[in-house]
Amino acid sequence: MNLRLSPGSVRVRLSRSELDVLLTTGEISAGTRLAPHHEFTYRVTLDDNAPELLLDTTDEGIQLRLSTTHARELAARLPSKEGIEAQQHNDRGNLLSVSLEVDLHSKQHARS
Repeated sequence: MNLRLSPGSVRVRLSRSELDVLLTTGEISAGTRLAPHHEFTYRVTLDDNAPELLLDTTDEGIQLRLSTTHARELAARLPSKEGIEAQQHNDRGNLLSVSLEVDLHSKQHARS
């Protein structure tokens, strides 16, 4: 799983095998060790109460939530470069673009 942060946008890109794990287990996560006792964690979880795509912060990092229906629709469209994109307001009222994509060329192994 890859995470890209830029001003005004957050993008998560999964490999096909990571999408399969998400659909099977309901969650996929990865992390980056930032300091000896802190790992920044980013996770994608299935949440049928979530809108199409919703980004939340956690004590450890960030969490991207989407419904099982939207995750299955994304998988059914493969192979396609089309992901899921949503806009949400941040705490300052500015729009934040949030996207979830599947990298069909990735050789990454899934980790839940």
